[in-house]
Amino acid sequence: MILTRSRAYGAYLIIEVEGRIDGLTSSILNKTFEQAAEDGNHKLIVDFSSVSYISSAGLRVFLHVQKKLKPVGGEVILLSMQETALDVFRVSGLNNLFRIITELQELGESNSGLASESSSEKHFFSDDQVFHWEFRDVPGGRYNGIGNSAKLRTSSYTGKDIVTISQHELQFGLGLASVGESMRDYQSLFGESLLINHHFFGYPAVEMPSVDYAYYSKTHPGAVHFLYGFRFSGDFRLCLRFDSATPRDLLSIARKLAEICGRDFFGIVLAGKSAGIYGLNLKKIPWQDNVPDPSNIMHESNFAEWFDFPVEDTDLQKTVVAAGIYSKIADEEELHMHAAVFPKGLLGKSGMDVGAELHRIVEGAEPLKVLHLLEESRFFCGIAGIIIL
Repeated sequence: MILTRSRAYGAYLIIEVEGRIDGLTSSILNKTFEQAAEDGNHKLIVDFSSVSYISSAGLRVFLHVQKKLKPVGGEVILLSMQETALDVFRVSGLNNLFRIITELQELGESNSGLASESSSEKHFFSDDQVFHWEFRDVPGGRYNGIGNSAKLRTSSYTGKDIVTISQHELQFGLGLASVGESMRDYQSLFGESLLINHHFFGYPAVEMPSVDYAYYSKTHPGAVHFLYGFRFSGDFRLCLRFDSATPRDLLSIARKLAEICGRDFFGIVLAGKSAGIYGLNLKKIPWQDNVPDPSNIMHESNFAEWFDFPVEDTDLQKTVVAAGIYSKIADEEELHMHAAVFPKGLLGKSGMDVGAELHRIVEGAEPLKVLHLLEESRFFCGIAGIIIL
């Protein structure tokens, strides 16, 4: 039998364990760790003072959660271990993978978890503590449109409209695109697409789509073929984290970024934990020979035939990586973003390295879908960077 109790300790969650940790009880403890991590607790202290025994099955649980938390800046710390339990860790060699302490004072750092960041003169918090951010002294970035978006509505693209661009020139971007060596290969595979750090993710407009992706190689960059879209590049001027018990919709996050940076046109790159995604995908490629009647794919009589558009939110708790543009001219506001949806995973809870978080997610998991991300989509937490254009 095993019992667990949890209590907060600053930036840490202390999990008190009582009983045996063995093949019969290790699954219970694993669920406790998993739930704690999913709730945003990435720094765990496990109190061993009432643990009578731990087996190799129990060791695997600790190793698993440590490997899961380390990439997002977390860890498992072992507190008040009895000699018998400590010997099991020593014999296996796992004692070198954990911080082991006898009392909480040995943590040797502010338990707020924010001391090093808040000491920066450029680090700020919103009044409600939901948002915190920092500015960086970097030059502005570049923006370029690709192709002719007007032909989407009338389904009037031809082969002459295809614009081919090297991945080397596509730091961030989105559009209706595909990859392949010859037009015969890729002409039937255009769909919603996303470029993140030069990596391509596409979702072909076919009957049973799956994500097509092409990772970027500096020495052998591939080509991306667009019917329309845009691209932007540069360094992040503003990096922001948000974490809220009440989910925040995408538009409110974009407006917060605009308020902080004082700009009305910029590129956004975001990684977040979904609280419900609203999006849509094309079902057909808007080639000239697919012209609908009336000749507008957005017309109410054509919309269901052309678009996959769930009326309810989807992909709860999934990890989402998105990029796009926010603009506001007078009272006209526009947010155009595409997103890649990844399986449920953990997001880092500290630090402002947007690039590192993107790299970890994009190169560490298989994407599930790519979609046009609507502004009503909601997020529990995440990190975002903006490039001034």
